[in-house]
Amino acid sequence: MIFLIVKLVHILSATFLFGAGAGSAYALMRAHRTGDLNVIQTTLKQIIHADWIFTALAGVVQLATGLIMVWLVRYPILSGWVFVSLILFVVAMACWIPAAMLQYRMLAAVTHALAHGLSASREYGRHFFIWASLGIPAFFSMLGIFYLMVFRPPL
Repeated sequence: MIFLIVKLVHILSATFLFGAGAGSAYALMRAHRTGDLNVIQTTLKQIIHADWIFTALAGVVQLATGLIMVWLVRYPILSGWVFVSLILFVVAMACWIPAAMLQYRMLAAVTHALAHGLSASREYGRHFFIWASLGIPAFFSMLGIFYLMVFRPPL
């Protein structure tokens, strides 16, 4: 019974983690396309807030519940699909952490531009490009984790 409860929490946290990431990406892409710095600023504030509530918390819960399940079934963590899933999780988080920090930099650049009546700076554009680029490996890493969790292929 404990295993099933941990598994449920693991599945729910995976849903939050993936959904929050996809939702943040969609929201900021849409805001960026408007070119309206007020929209971008508001969106960044919301995304930063949501990242700490949903993404960070879900990431911690995801890792903890995954490790608990591996421990409960005595599966060797450094073998097979579990190990590959762990590597993909590390890749996703290694992309998310700098992307989350870039959101603060983008917000600062947009806030500065708004305060001084300027258009979006090159700094903002550069940060946005890197942020979007980091989302690609993070997205595919999460898809890979879902695949491995569902199909558990022999590796």
